[in-house]
Amino acid sequence: MTAYFSAIGKSYKALGPAKFFGLIAAIIAWSVLGVWLQSEADWPDSYGFHCNGRGCLIDDLWHSSALIQHGGGYPIALFCYLWSFVAVPIAIIAWMKLRKRARANDLSLPISTQSDPE
Repeated sequence: MTAYFSAIGKSYKALGPAKFFGLIAAIIAWSVLGVWLQSEADWPDSYGFHCNGRGCLIDDLWHSSALIQHGGGYPIALFCYLWSFVAVPIAIIAWMKLRKRARANDLSLPISTQSDPE
Protein backbone atom coordinates (compact mmCIF):
# COMPACT_ATOMS: atom_id res chain seq x y z
CA MET A 1 0.00 0.00 0.00
CA THR A 2 2.85 2.39 0.75
CA ALA A 3 4.27 1.75 -2.74
CA TYR A 4 0.94 2.91 -4.16
CA PHE A 5 1.05 6.18 -2.22
CA SER A 6 4.71 6.59 -3.09
CA ALA A 7 3.84 6.33 -6.80
CA ILE A 8 1.09 8.92 -6.37
CA GLY A 9 3.55 11.21 -4.61
CA LYS A 10 6.07 10.81 -7.44
CA SER A 11 3.37 11.61 -10.00
CA TYR A 12 2.39 14.70 -8.03
CA LYS A 13 5.98 15.90 -7.94
CA ALA A 14 6.56 15.17 -11.62
CA LEU A 15 3.36 16.83 -12.86
CA GLY A 16 2.95 19.64 -10.38
CA PRO A 17 -0.27 20.40 -8.51
CA ALA A 18 -2.25 21.92 -11.40
CA LYS A 19 -1.63 19.11 -13.89
CA PHE A 20 -1.93 16.39 -11.23
CA PHE A 21 -5.32 17.54 -9.92
CA GLY A 22 -6.46 18.38 -13.46
CA LEU A 23 -5.69 14.81 -14.49
CA ILE A 24 -7.51 13.42 -11.45
CA ALA A 25 -10.53 15.64 -12.21
CA ALA A 26 -10.53 14.53 -15.86
CA ILE A 27 -10.44 10.85 -14.86
CA ILE A 28 -13.32 11.32 -12.43
CA ALA A 29 -15.34 13.31 -14.99
CA TRP A 30 -14.73 10.66 -17.68
CA SER A 31 -15.85 7.91 -15.29
CA VAL A 32 -18.97 9.83 -14.25
CA LEU A 33 -19.81 10.41 -17.93
CA GLY A 34 -19.62 6.66 -18.57
CA VAL A 35 -21.83 5.78 -15.62
CA TRP A 36 -24.33 8.46 -16.64
CA LEU A 37 -24.45 7.30 -20.27
CA GLN A 38 -24.92 3.70 -19.15
CA SER A 39 -27.82 4.67 -16.90
CA GLU A 40 -29.46 6.82 -19.58
CA ALA A 41 -29.16 4.07 -22.20
CA ASP A 42 -30.10 1.40 -19.61
CA TRP A 43 -26.96 -0.48 -20.57
CA PRO A 44 -26.58 -3.49 -20.48
CA ASP A 45 -29.85 -4.60 -18.87
CA SER A 46 -32.13 -3.60 -21.75
CA TYR A 47 -29.89 -5.21 -24.33
CA GLY A 48 -30.12 -8.82 -23.23
CA PHE A 49 -26.84 -9.48 -21.45
CA HIS A 50 -25.38 -8.94 -18.02
CA CYS A 51 -21.81 -8.70 -16.80
CA ASN A 52 -20.65 -8.82 -13.21
CA GLY A 53 -17.04 -8.61 -12.15
CA ARG A 54 -13.90 -8.35 -14.22
CA GLY A 55 -13.78 -8.27 -17.99
CA CYS A 56 -16.96 -6.29 -18.48
CA LEU A 57 -15.32 -3.81 -20.85
CA ILE A 58 -14.59 -6.63 -23.29
CA ASP A 59 -18.18 -7.88 -23.01
CA ASP A 60 -19.46 -4.32 -23.45
CA LEU A 61 -17.37 -3.90 -26.60
CA TRP A 62 -18.54 -7.28 -27.91
CA HIS A 63 -22.21 -6.37 -27.49
CA SER A 64 -21.87 -2.67 -28.37
CA SER A 65 -23.28 -3.14 -31.87
CA ALA A 66 -26.68 -3.41 -30.15
CA LEU A 67 -26.31 0.24 -29.18
CA ILE A 68 -26.03 1.27 -32.83
CA GLN A 69 -28.95 -0.97 -33.82
CA HIS A 70 -31.07 0.53 -31.04
CA GLY A 71 -30.27 4.08 -32.17
CA GLY A 72 -30.85 7.31 -30.33
CA GLY A 73 -28.52 9.87 -28.84
CA TYR A 74 -27.55 8.19 -25.58
CA PRO A 75 -26.89 4.72 -27.02
CA ILE A 76 -24.74 6.15 -29.82
CA ALA A 77 -22.84 8.38 -27.37
CA LEU A 78 -22.26 5.32 -25.17
CA PHE A 79 -20.99 3.38 -28.19
CA CYS A 80 -18.46 6.15 -28.88
CA TYR A 81 -17.53 6.26 -25.20
CA LEU A 82 -16.91 2.50 -25.04
CA TRP A 83 -14.85 2.38 -28.21
CA SER A 84 -12.77 5.37 -27.11
CA PHE A 85 -11.02 2.94 -24.74
CA VAL A 86 -9.67 1.24 -27.86
CA ALA A 87 -9.37 4.19 -30.25
CA VAL A 88 -7.53 6.62 -27.97
CA PRO A 89 -4.57 4.34 -27.14
CA ILE A 90 -4.27 3.36 -30.81
CA ALA A 91 -4.29 7.03 -31.82
CA ILE A 92 -1.66 7.89 -29.19
CA ILE A 93 0.62 5.05 -30.32
CA ALA A 94 0.23 6.06 -33.97
CA TRP A 95 0.97 9.70 -33.12
CA MET A 96 4.08 8.69 -31.17
CA LYS A 97 5.35 6.55 -34.05
CA LEU A 98 4.72 9.32 -36.59
CA ARG A 99 6.43 11.83 -34.34
CA LYS A 100 9.41 9.54 -33.89
CA ARG A 101 9.65 9.04 -37.66
CA ALA A 102 9.45 12.80 -38.23
CA ARG A 103 12.26 13.38 -35.74
CA ALA A 104 14.40 10.75 -37.44
CA ASN A 105 13.81 12.44 -40.79
CA ASP A 106 14.61 15.87 -39.34
CA LEU A 107 18.00 14.64 -38.13
CA SER A 108 19.00 13.76 -41.68
CA LEU A 109 18.35 17.29 -42.94
CA PRO A 110 21.13 19.88 -42.97
CA ILE A 111 21.25 22.18 -39.97
CA SER A 112 20.63 25.32 -42.01
CA THR A 113 18.62 25.40 -45.22
CA GLN A 114 19.30 29.09 -45.87
CA SER A 115 22.13 30.07 -48.15
CA ASP A 116 24.83 32.28 -46.70
CA PRO A 117 24.71 35.83 -48.04
CA GLU A 118 28.02 36.69 -49.63
